[in-house]
Amino acid sequence: MILAVMTRVGLGHTGRPLTLPNYAIASYLLVQLGAVLRVGAAFLSGDAAGFVLAIASVVWASAFAWFAVLYAPILTGPRVDAKSG
Repeated sequence: MILAVMTRVGLGHTGRPLTLPNYAIASYLLVQLGAVLRVGAAFLSGDAAGFVLAIASVVWASAFAWFAVLYAPILTGPRVDAKSG
C-alpha cells in the first residue's frame, strides 16, 4: 500500500496523469515476491529459513530502491502542467 500511495501521489502532485507507468509495476511485483518468500520461509527450518528470509528482505528493499530510481526524476523535476505551488 505504501508504494501504491507513493506512486499515485508522486504522479498527482507533479501534474502527471494518474495512470501507473508500466515500469512501476515491477516494484509492486517485487514487494509481492518478497512477501511470498517471507511467508514461505516460515515453512523451512534452520539455515534454509534464514537464507530465504535474507533473499526476501533483499527483494523487498529492491522494490523501494526501484521506485526511488524511477521516481527521483519525477519528484525532483518541475510539474509537467507548469502549475506553480
